[in-house]
Amino acid sequence: MAEQAAQTGLPAGLMNEAFHLAKDNLIAHFEKEYLARLTMRAGGNMSKAARLAGIDRTTLYRLMEKHGFKRDVLTGVAD
Repeated sequence: MAEQAAQTGLPAGLMNEAFHLAKDNLIAHFEKEYLARLTMRAGGNMSKAARLAGIDRTTLYRLMEKHGFKRDVLTGVAD
């Protein structure tokens, strides 16, 4: 089963967790990675990042806060 997870690109320990916990962890990991790359792509401009993601800026800020991103740090992100 761990081999199947590795073949699909899923984290190895994922199959050792209950479904809902594994799903929540996978979504949290995706969101954090996506947001980090998105803000870099937008050069730290949150309005641009929200447009690129197709979400409202307040939703973007809520997600950033949820994952521990600080606003003052984000404005210094370079392309």
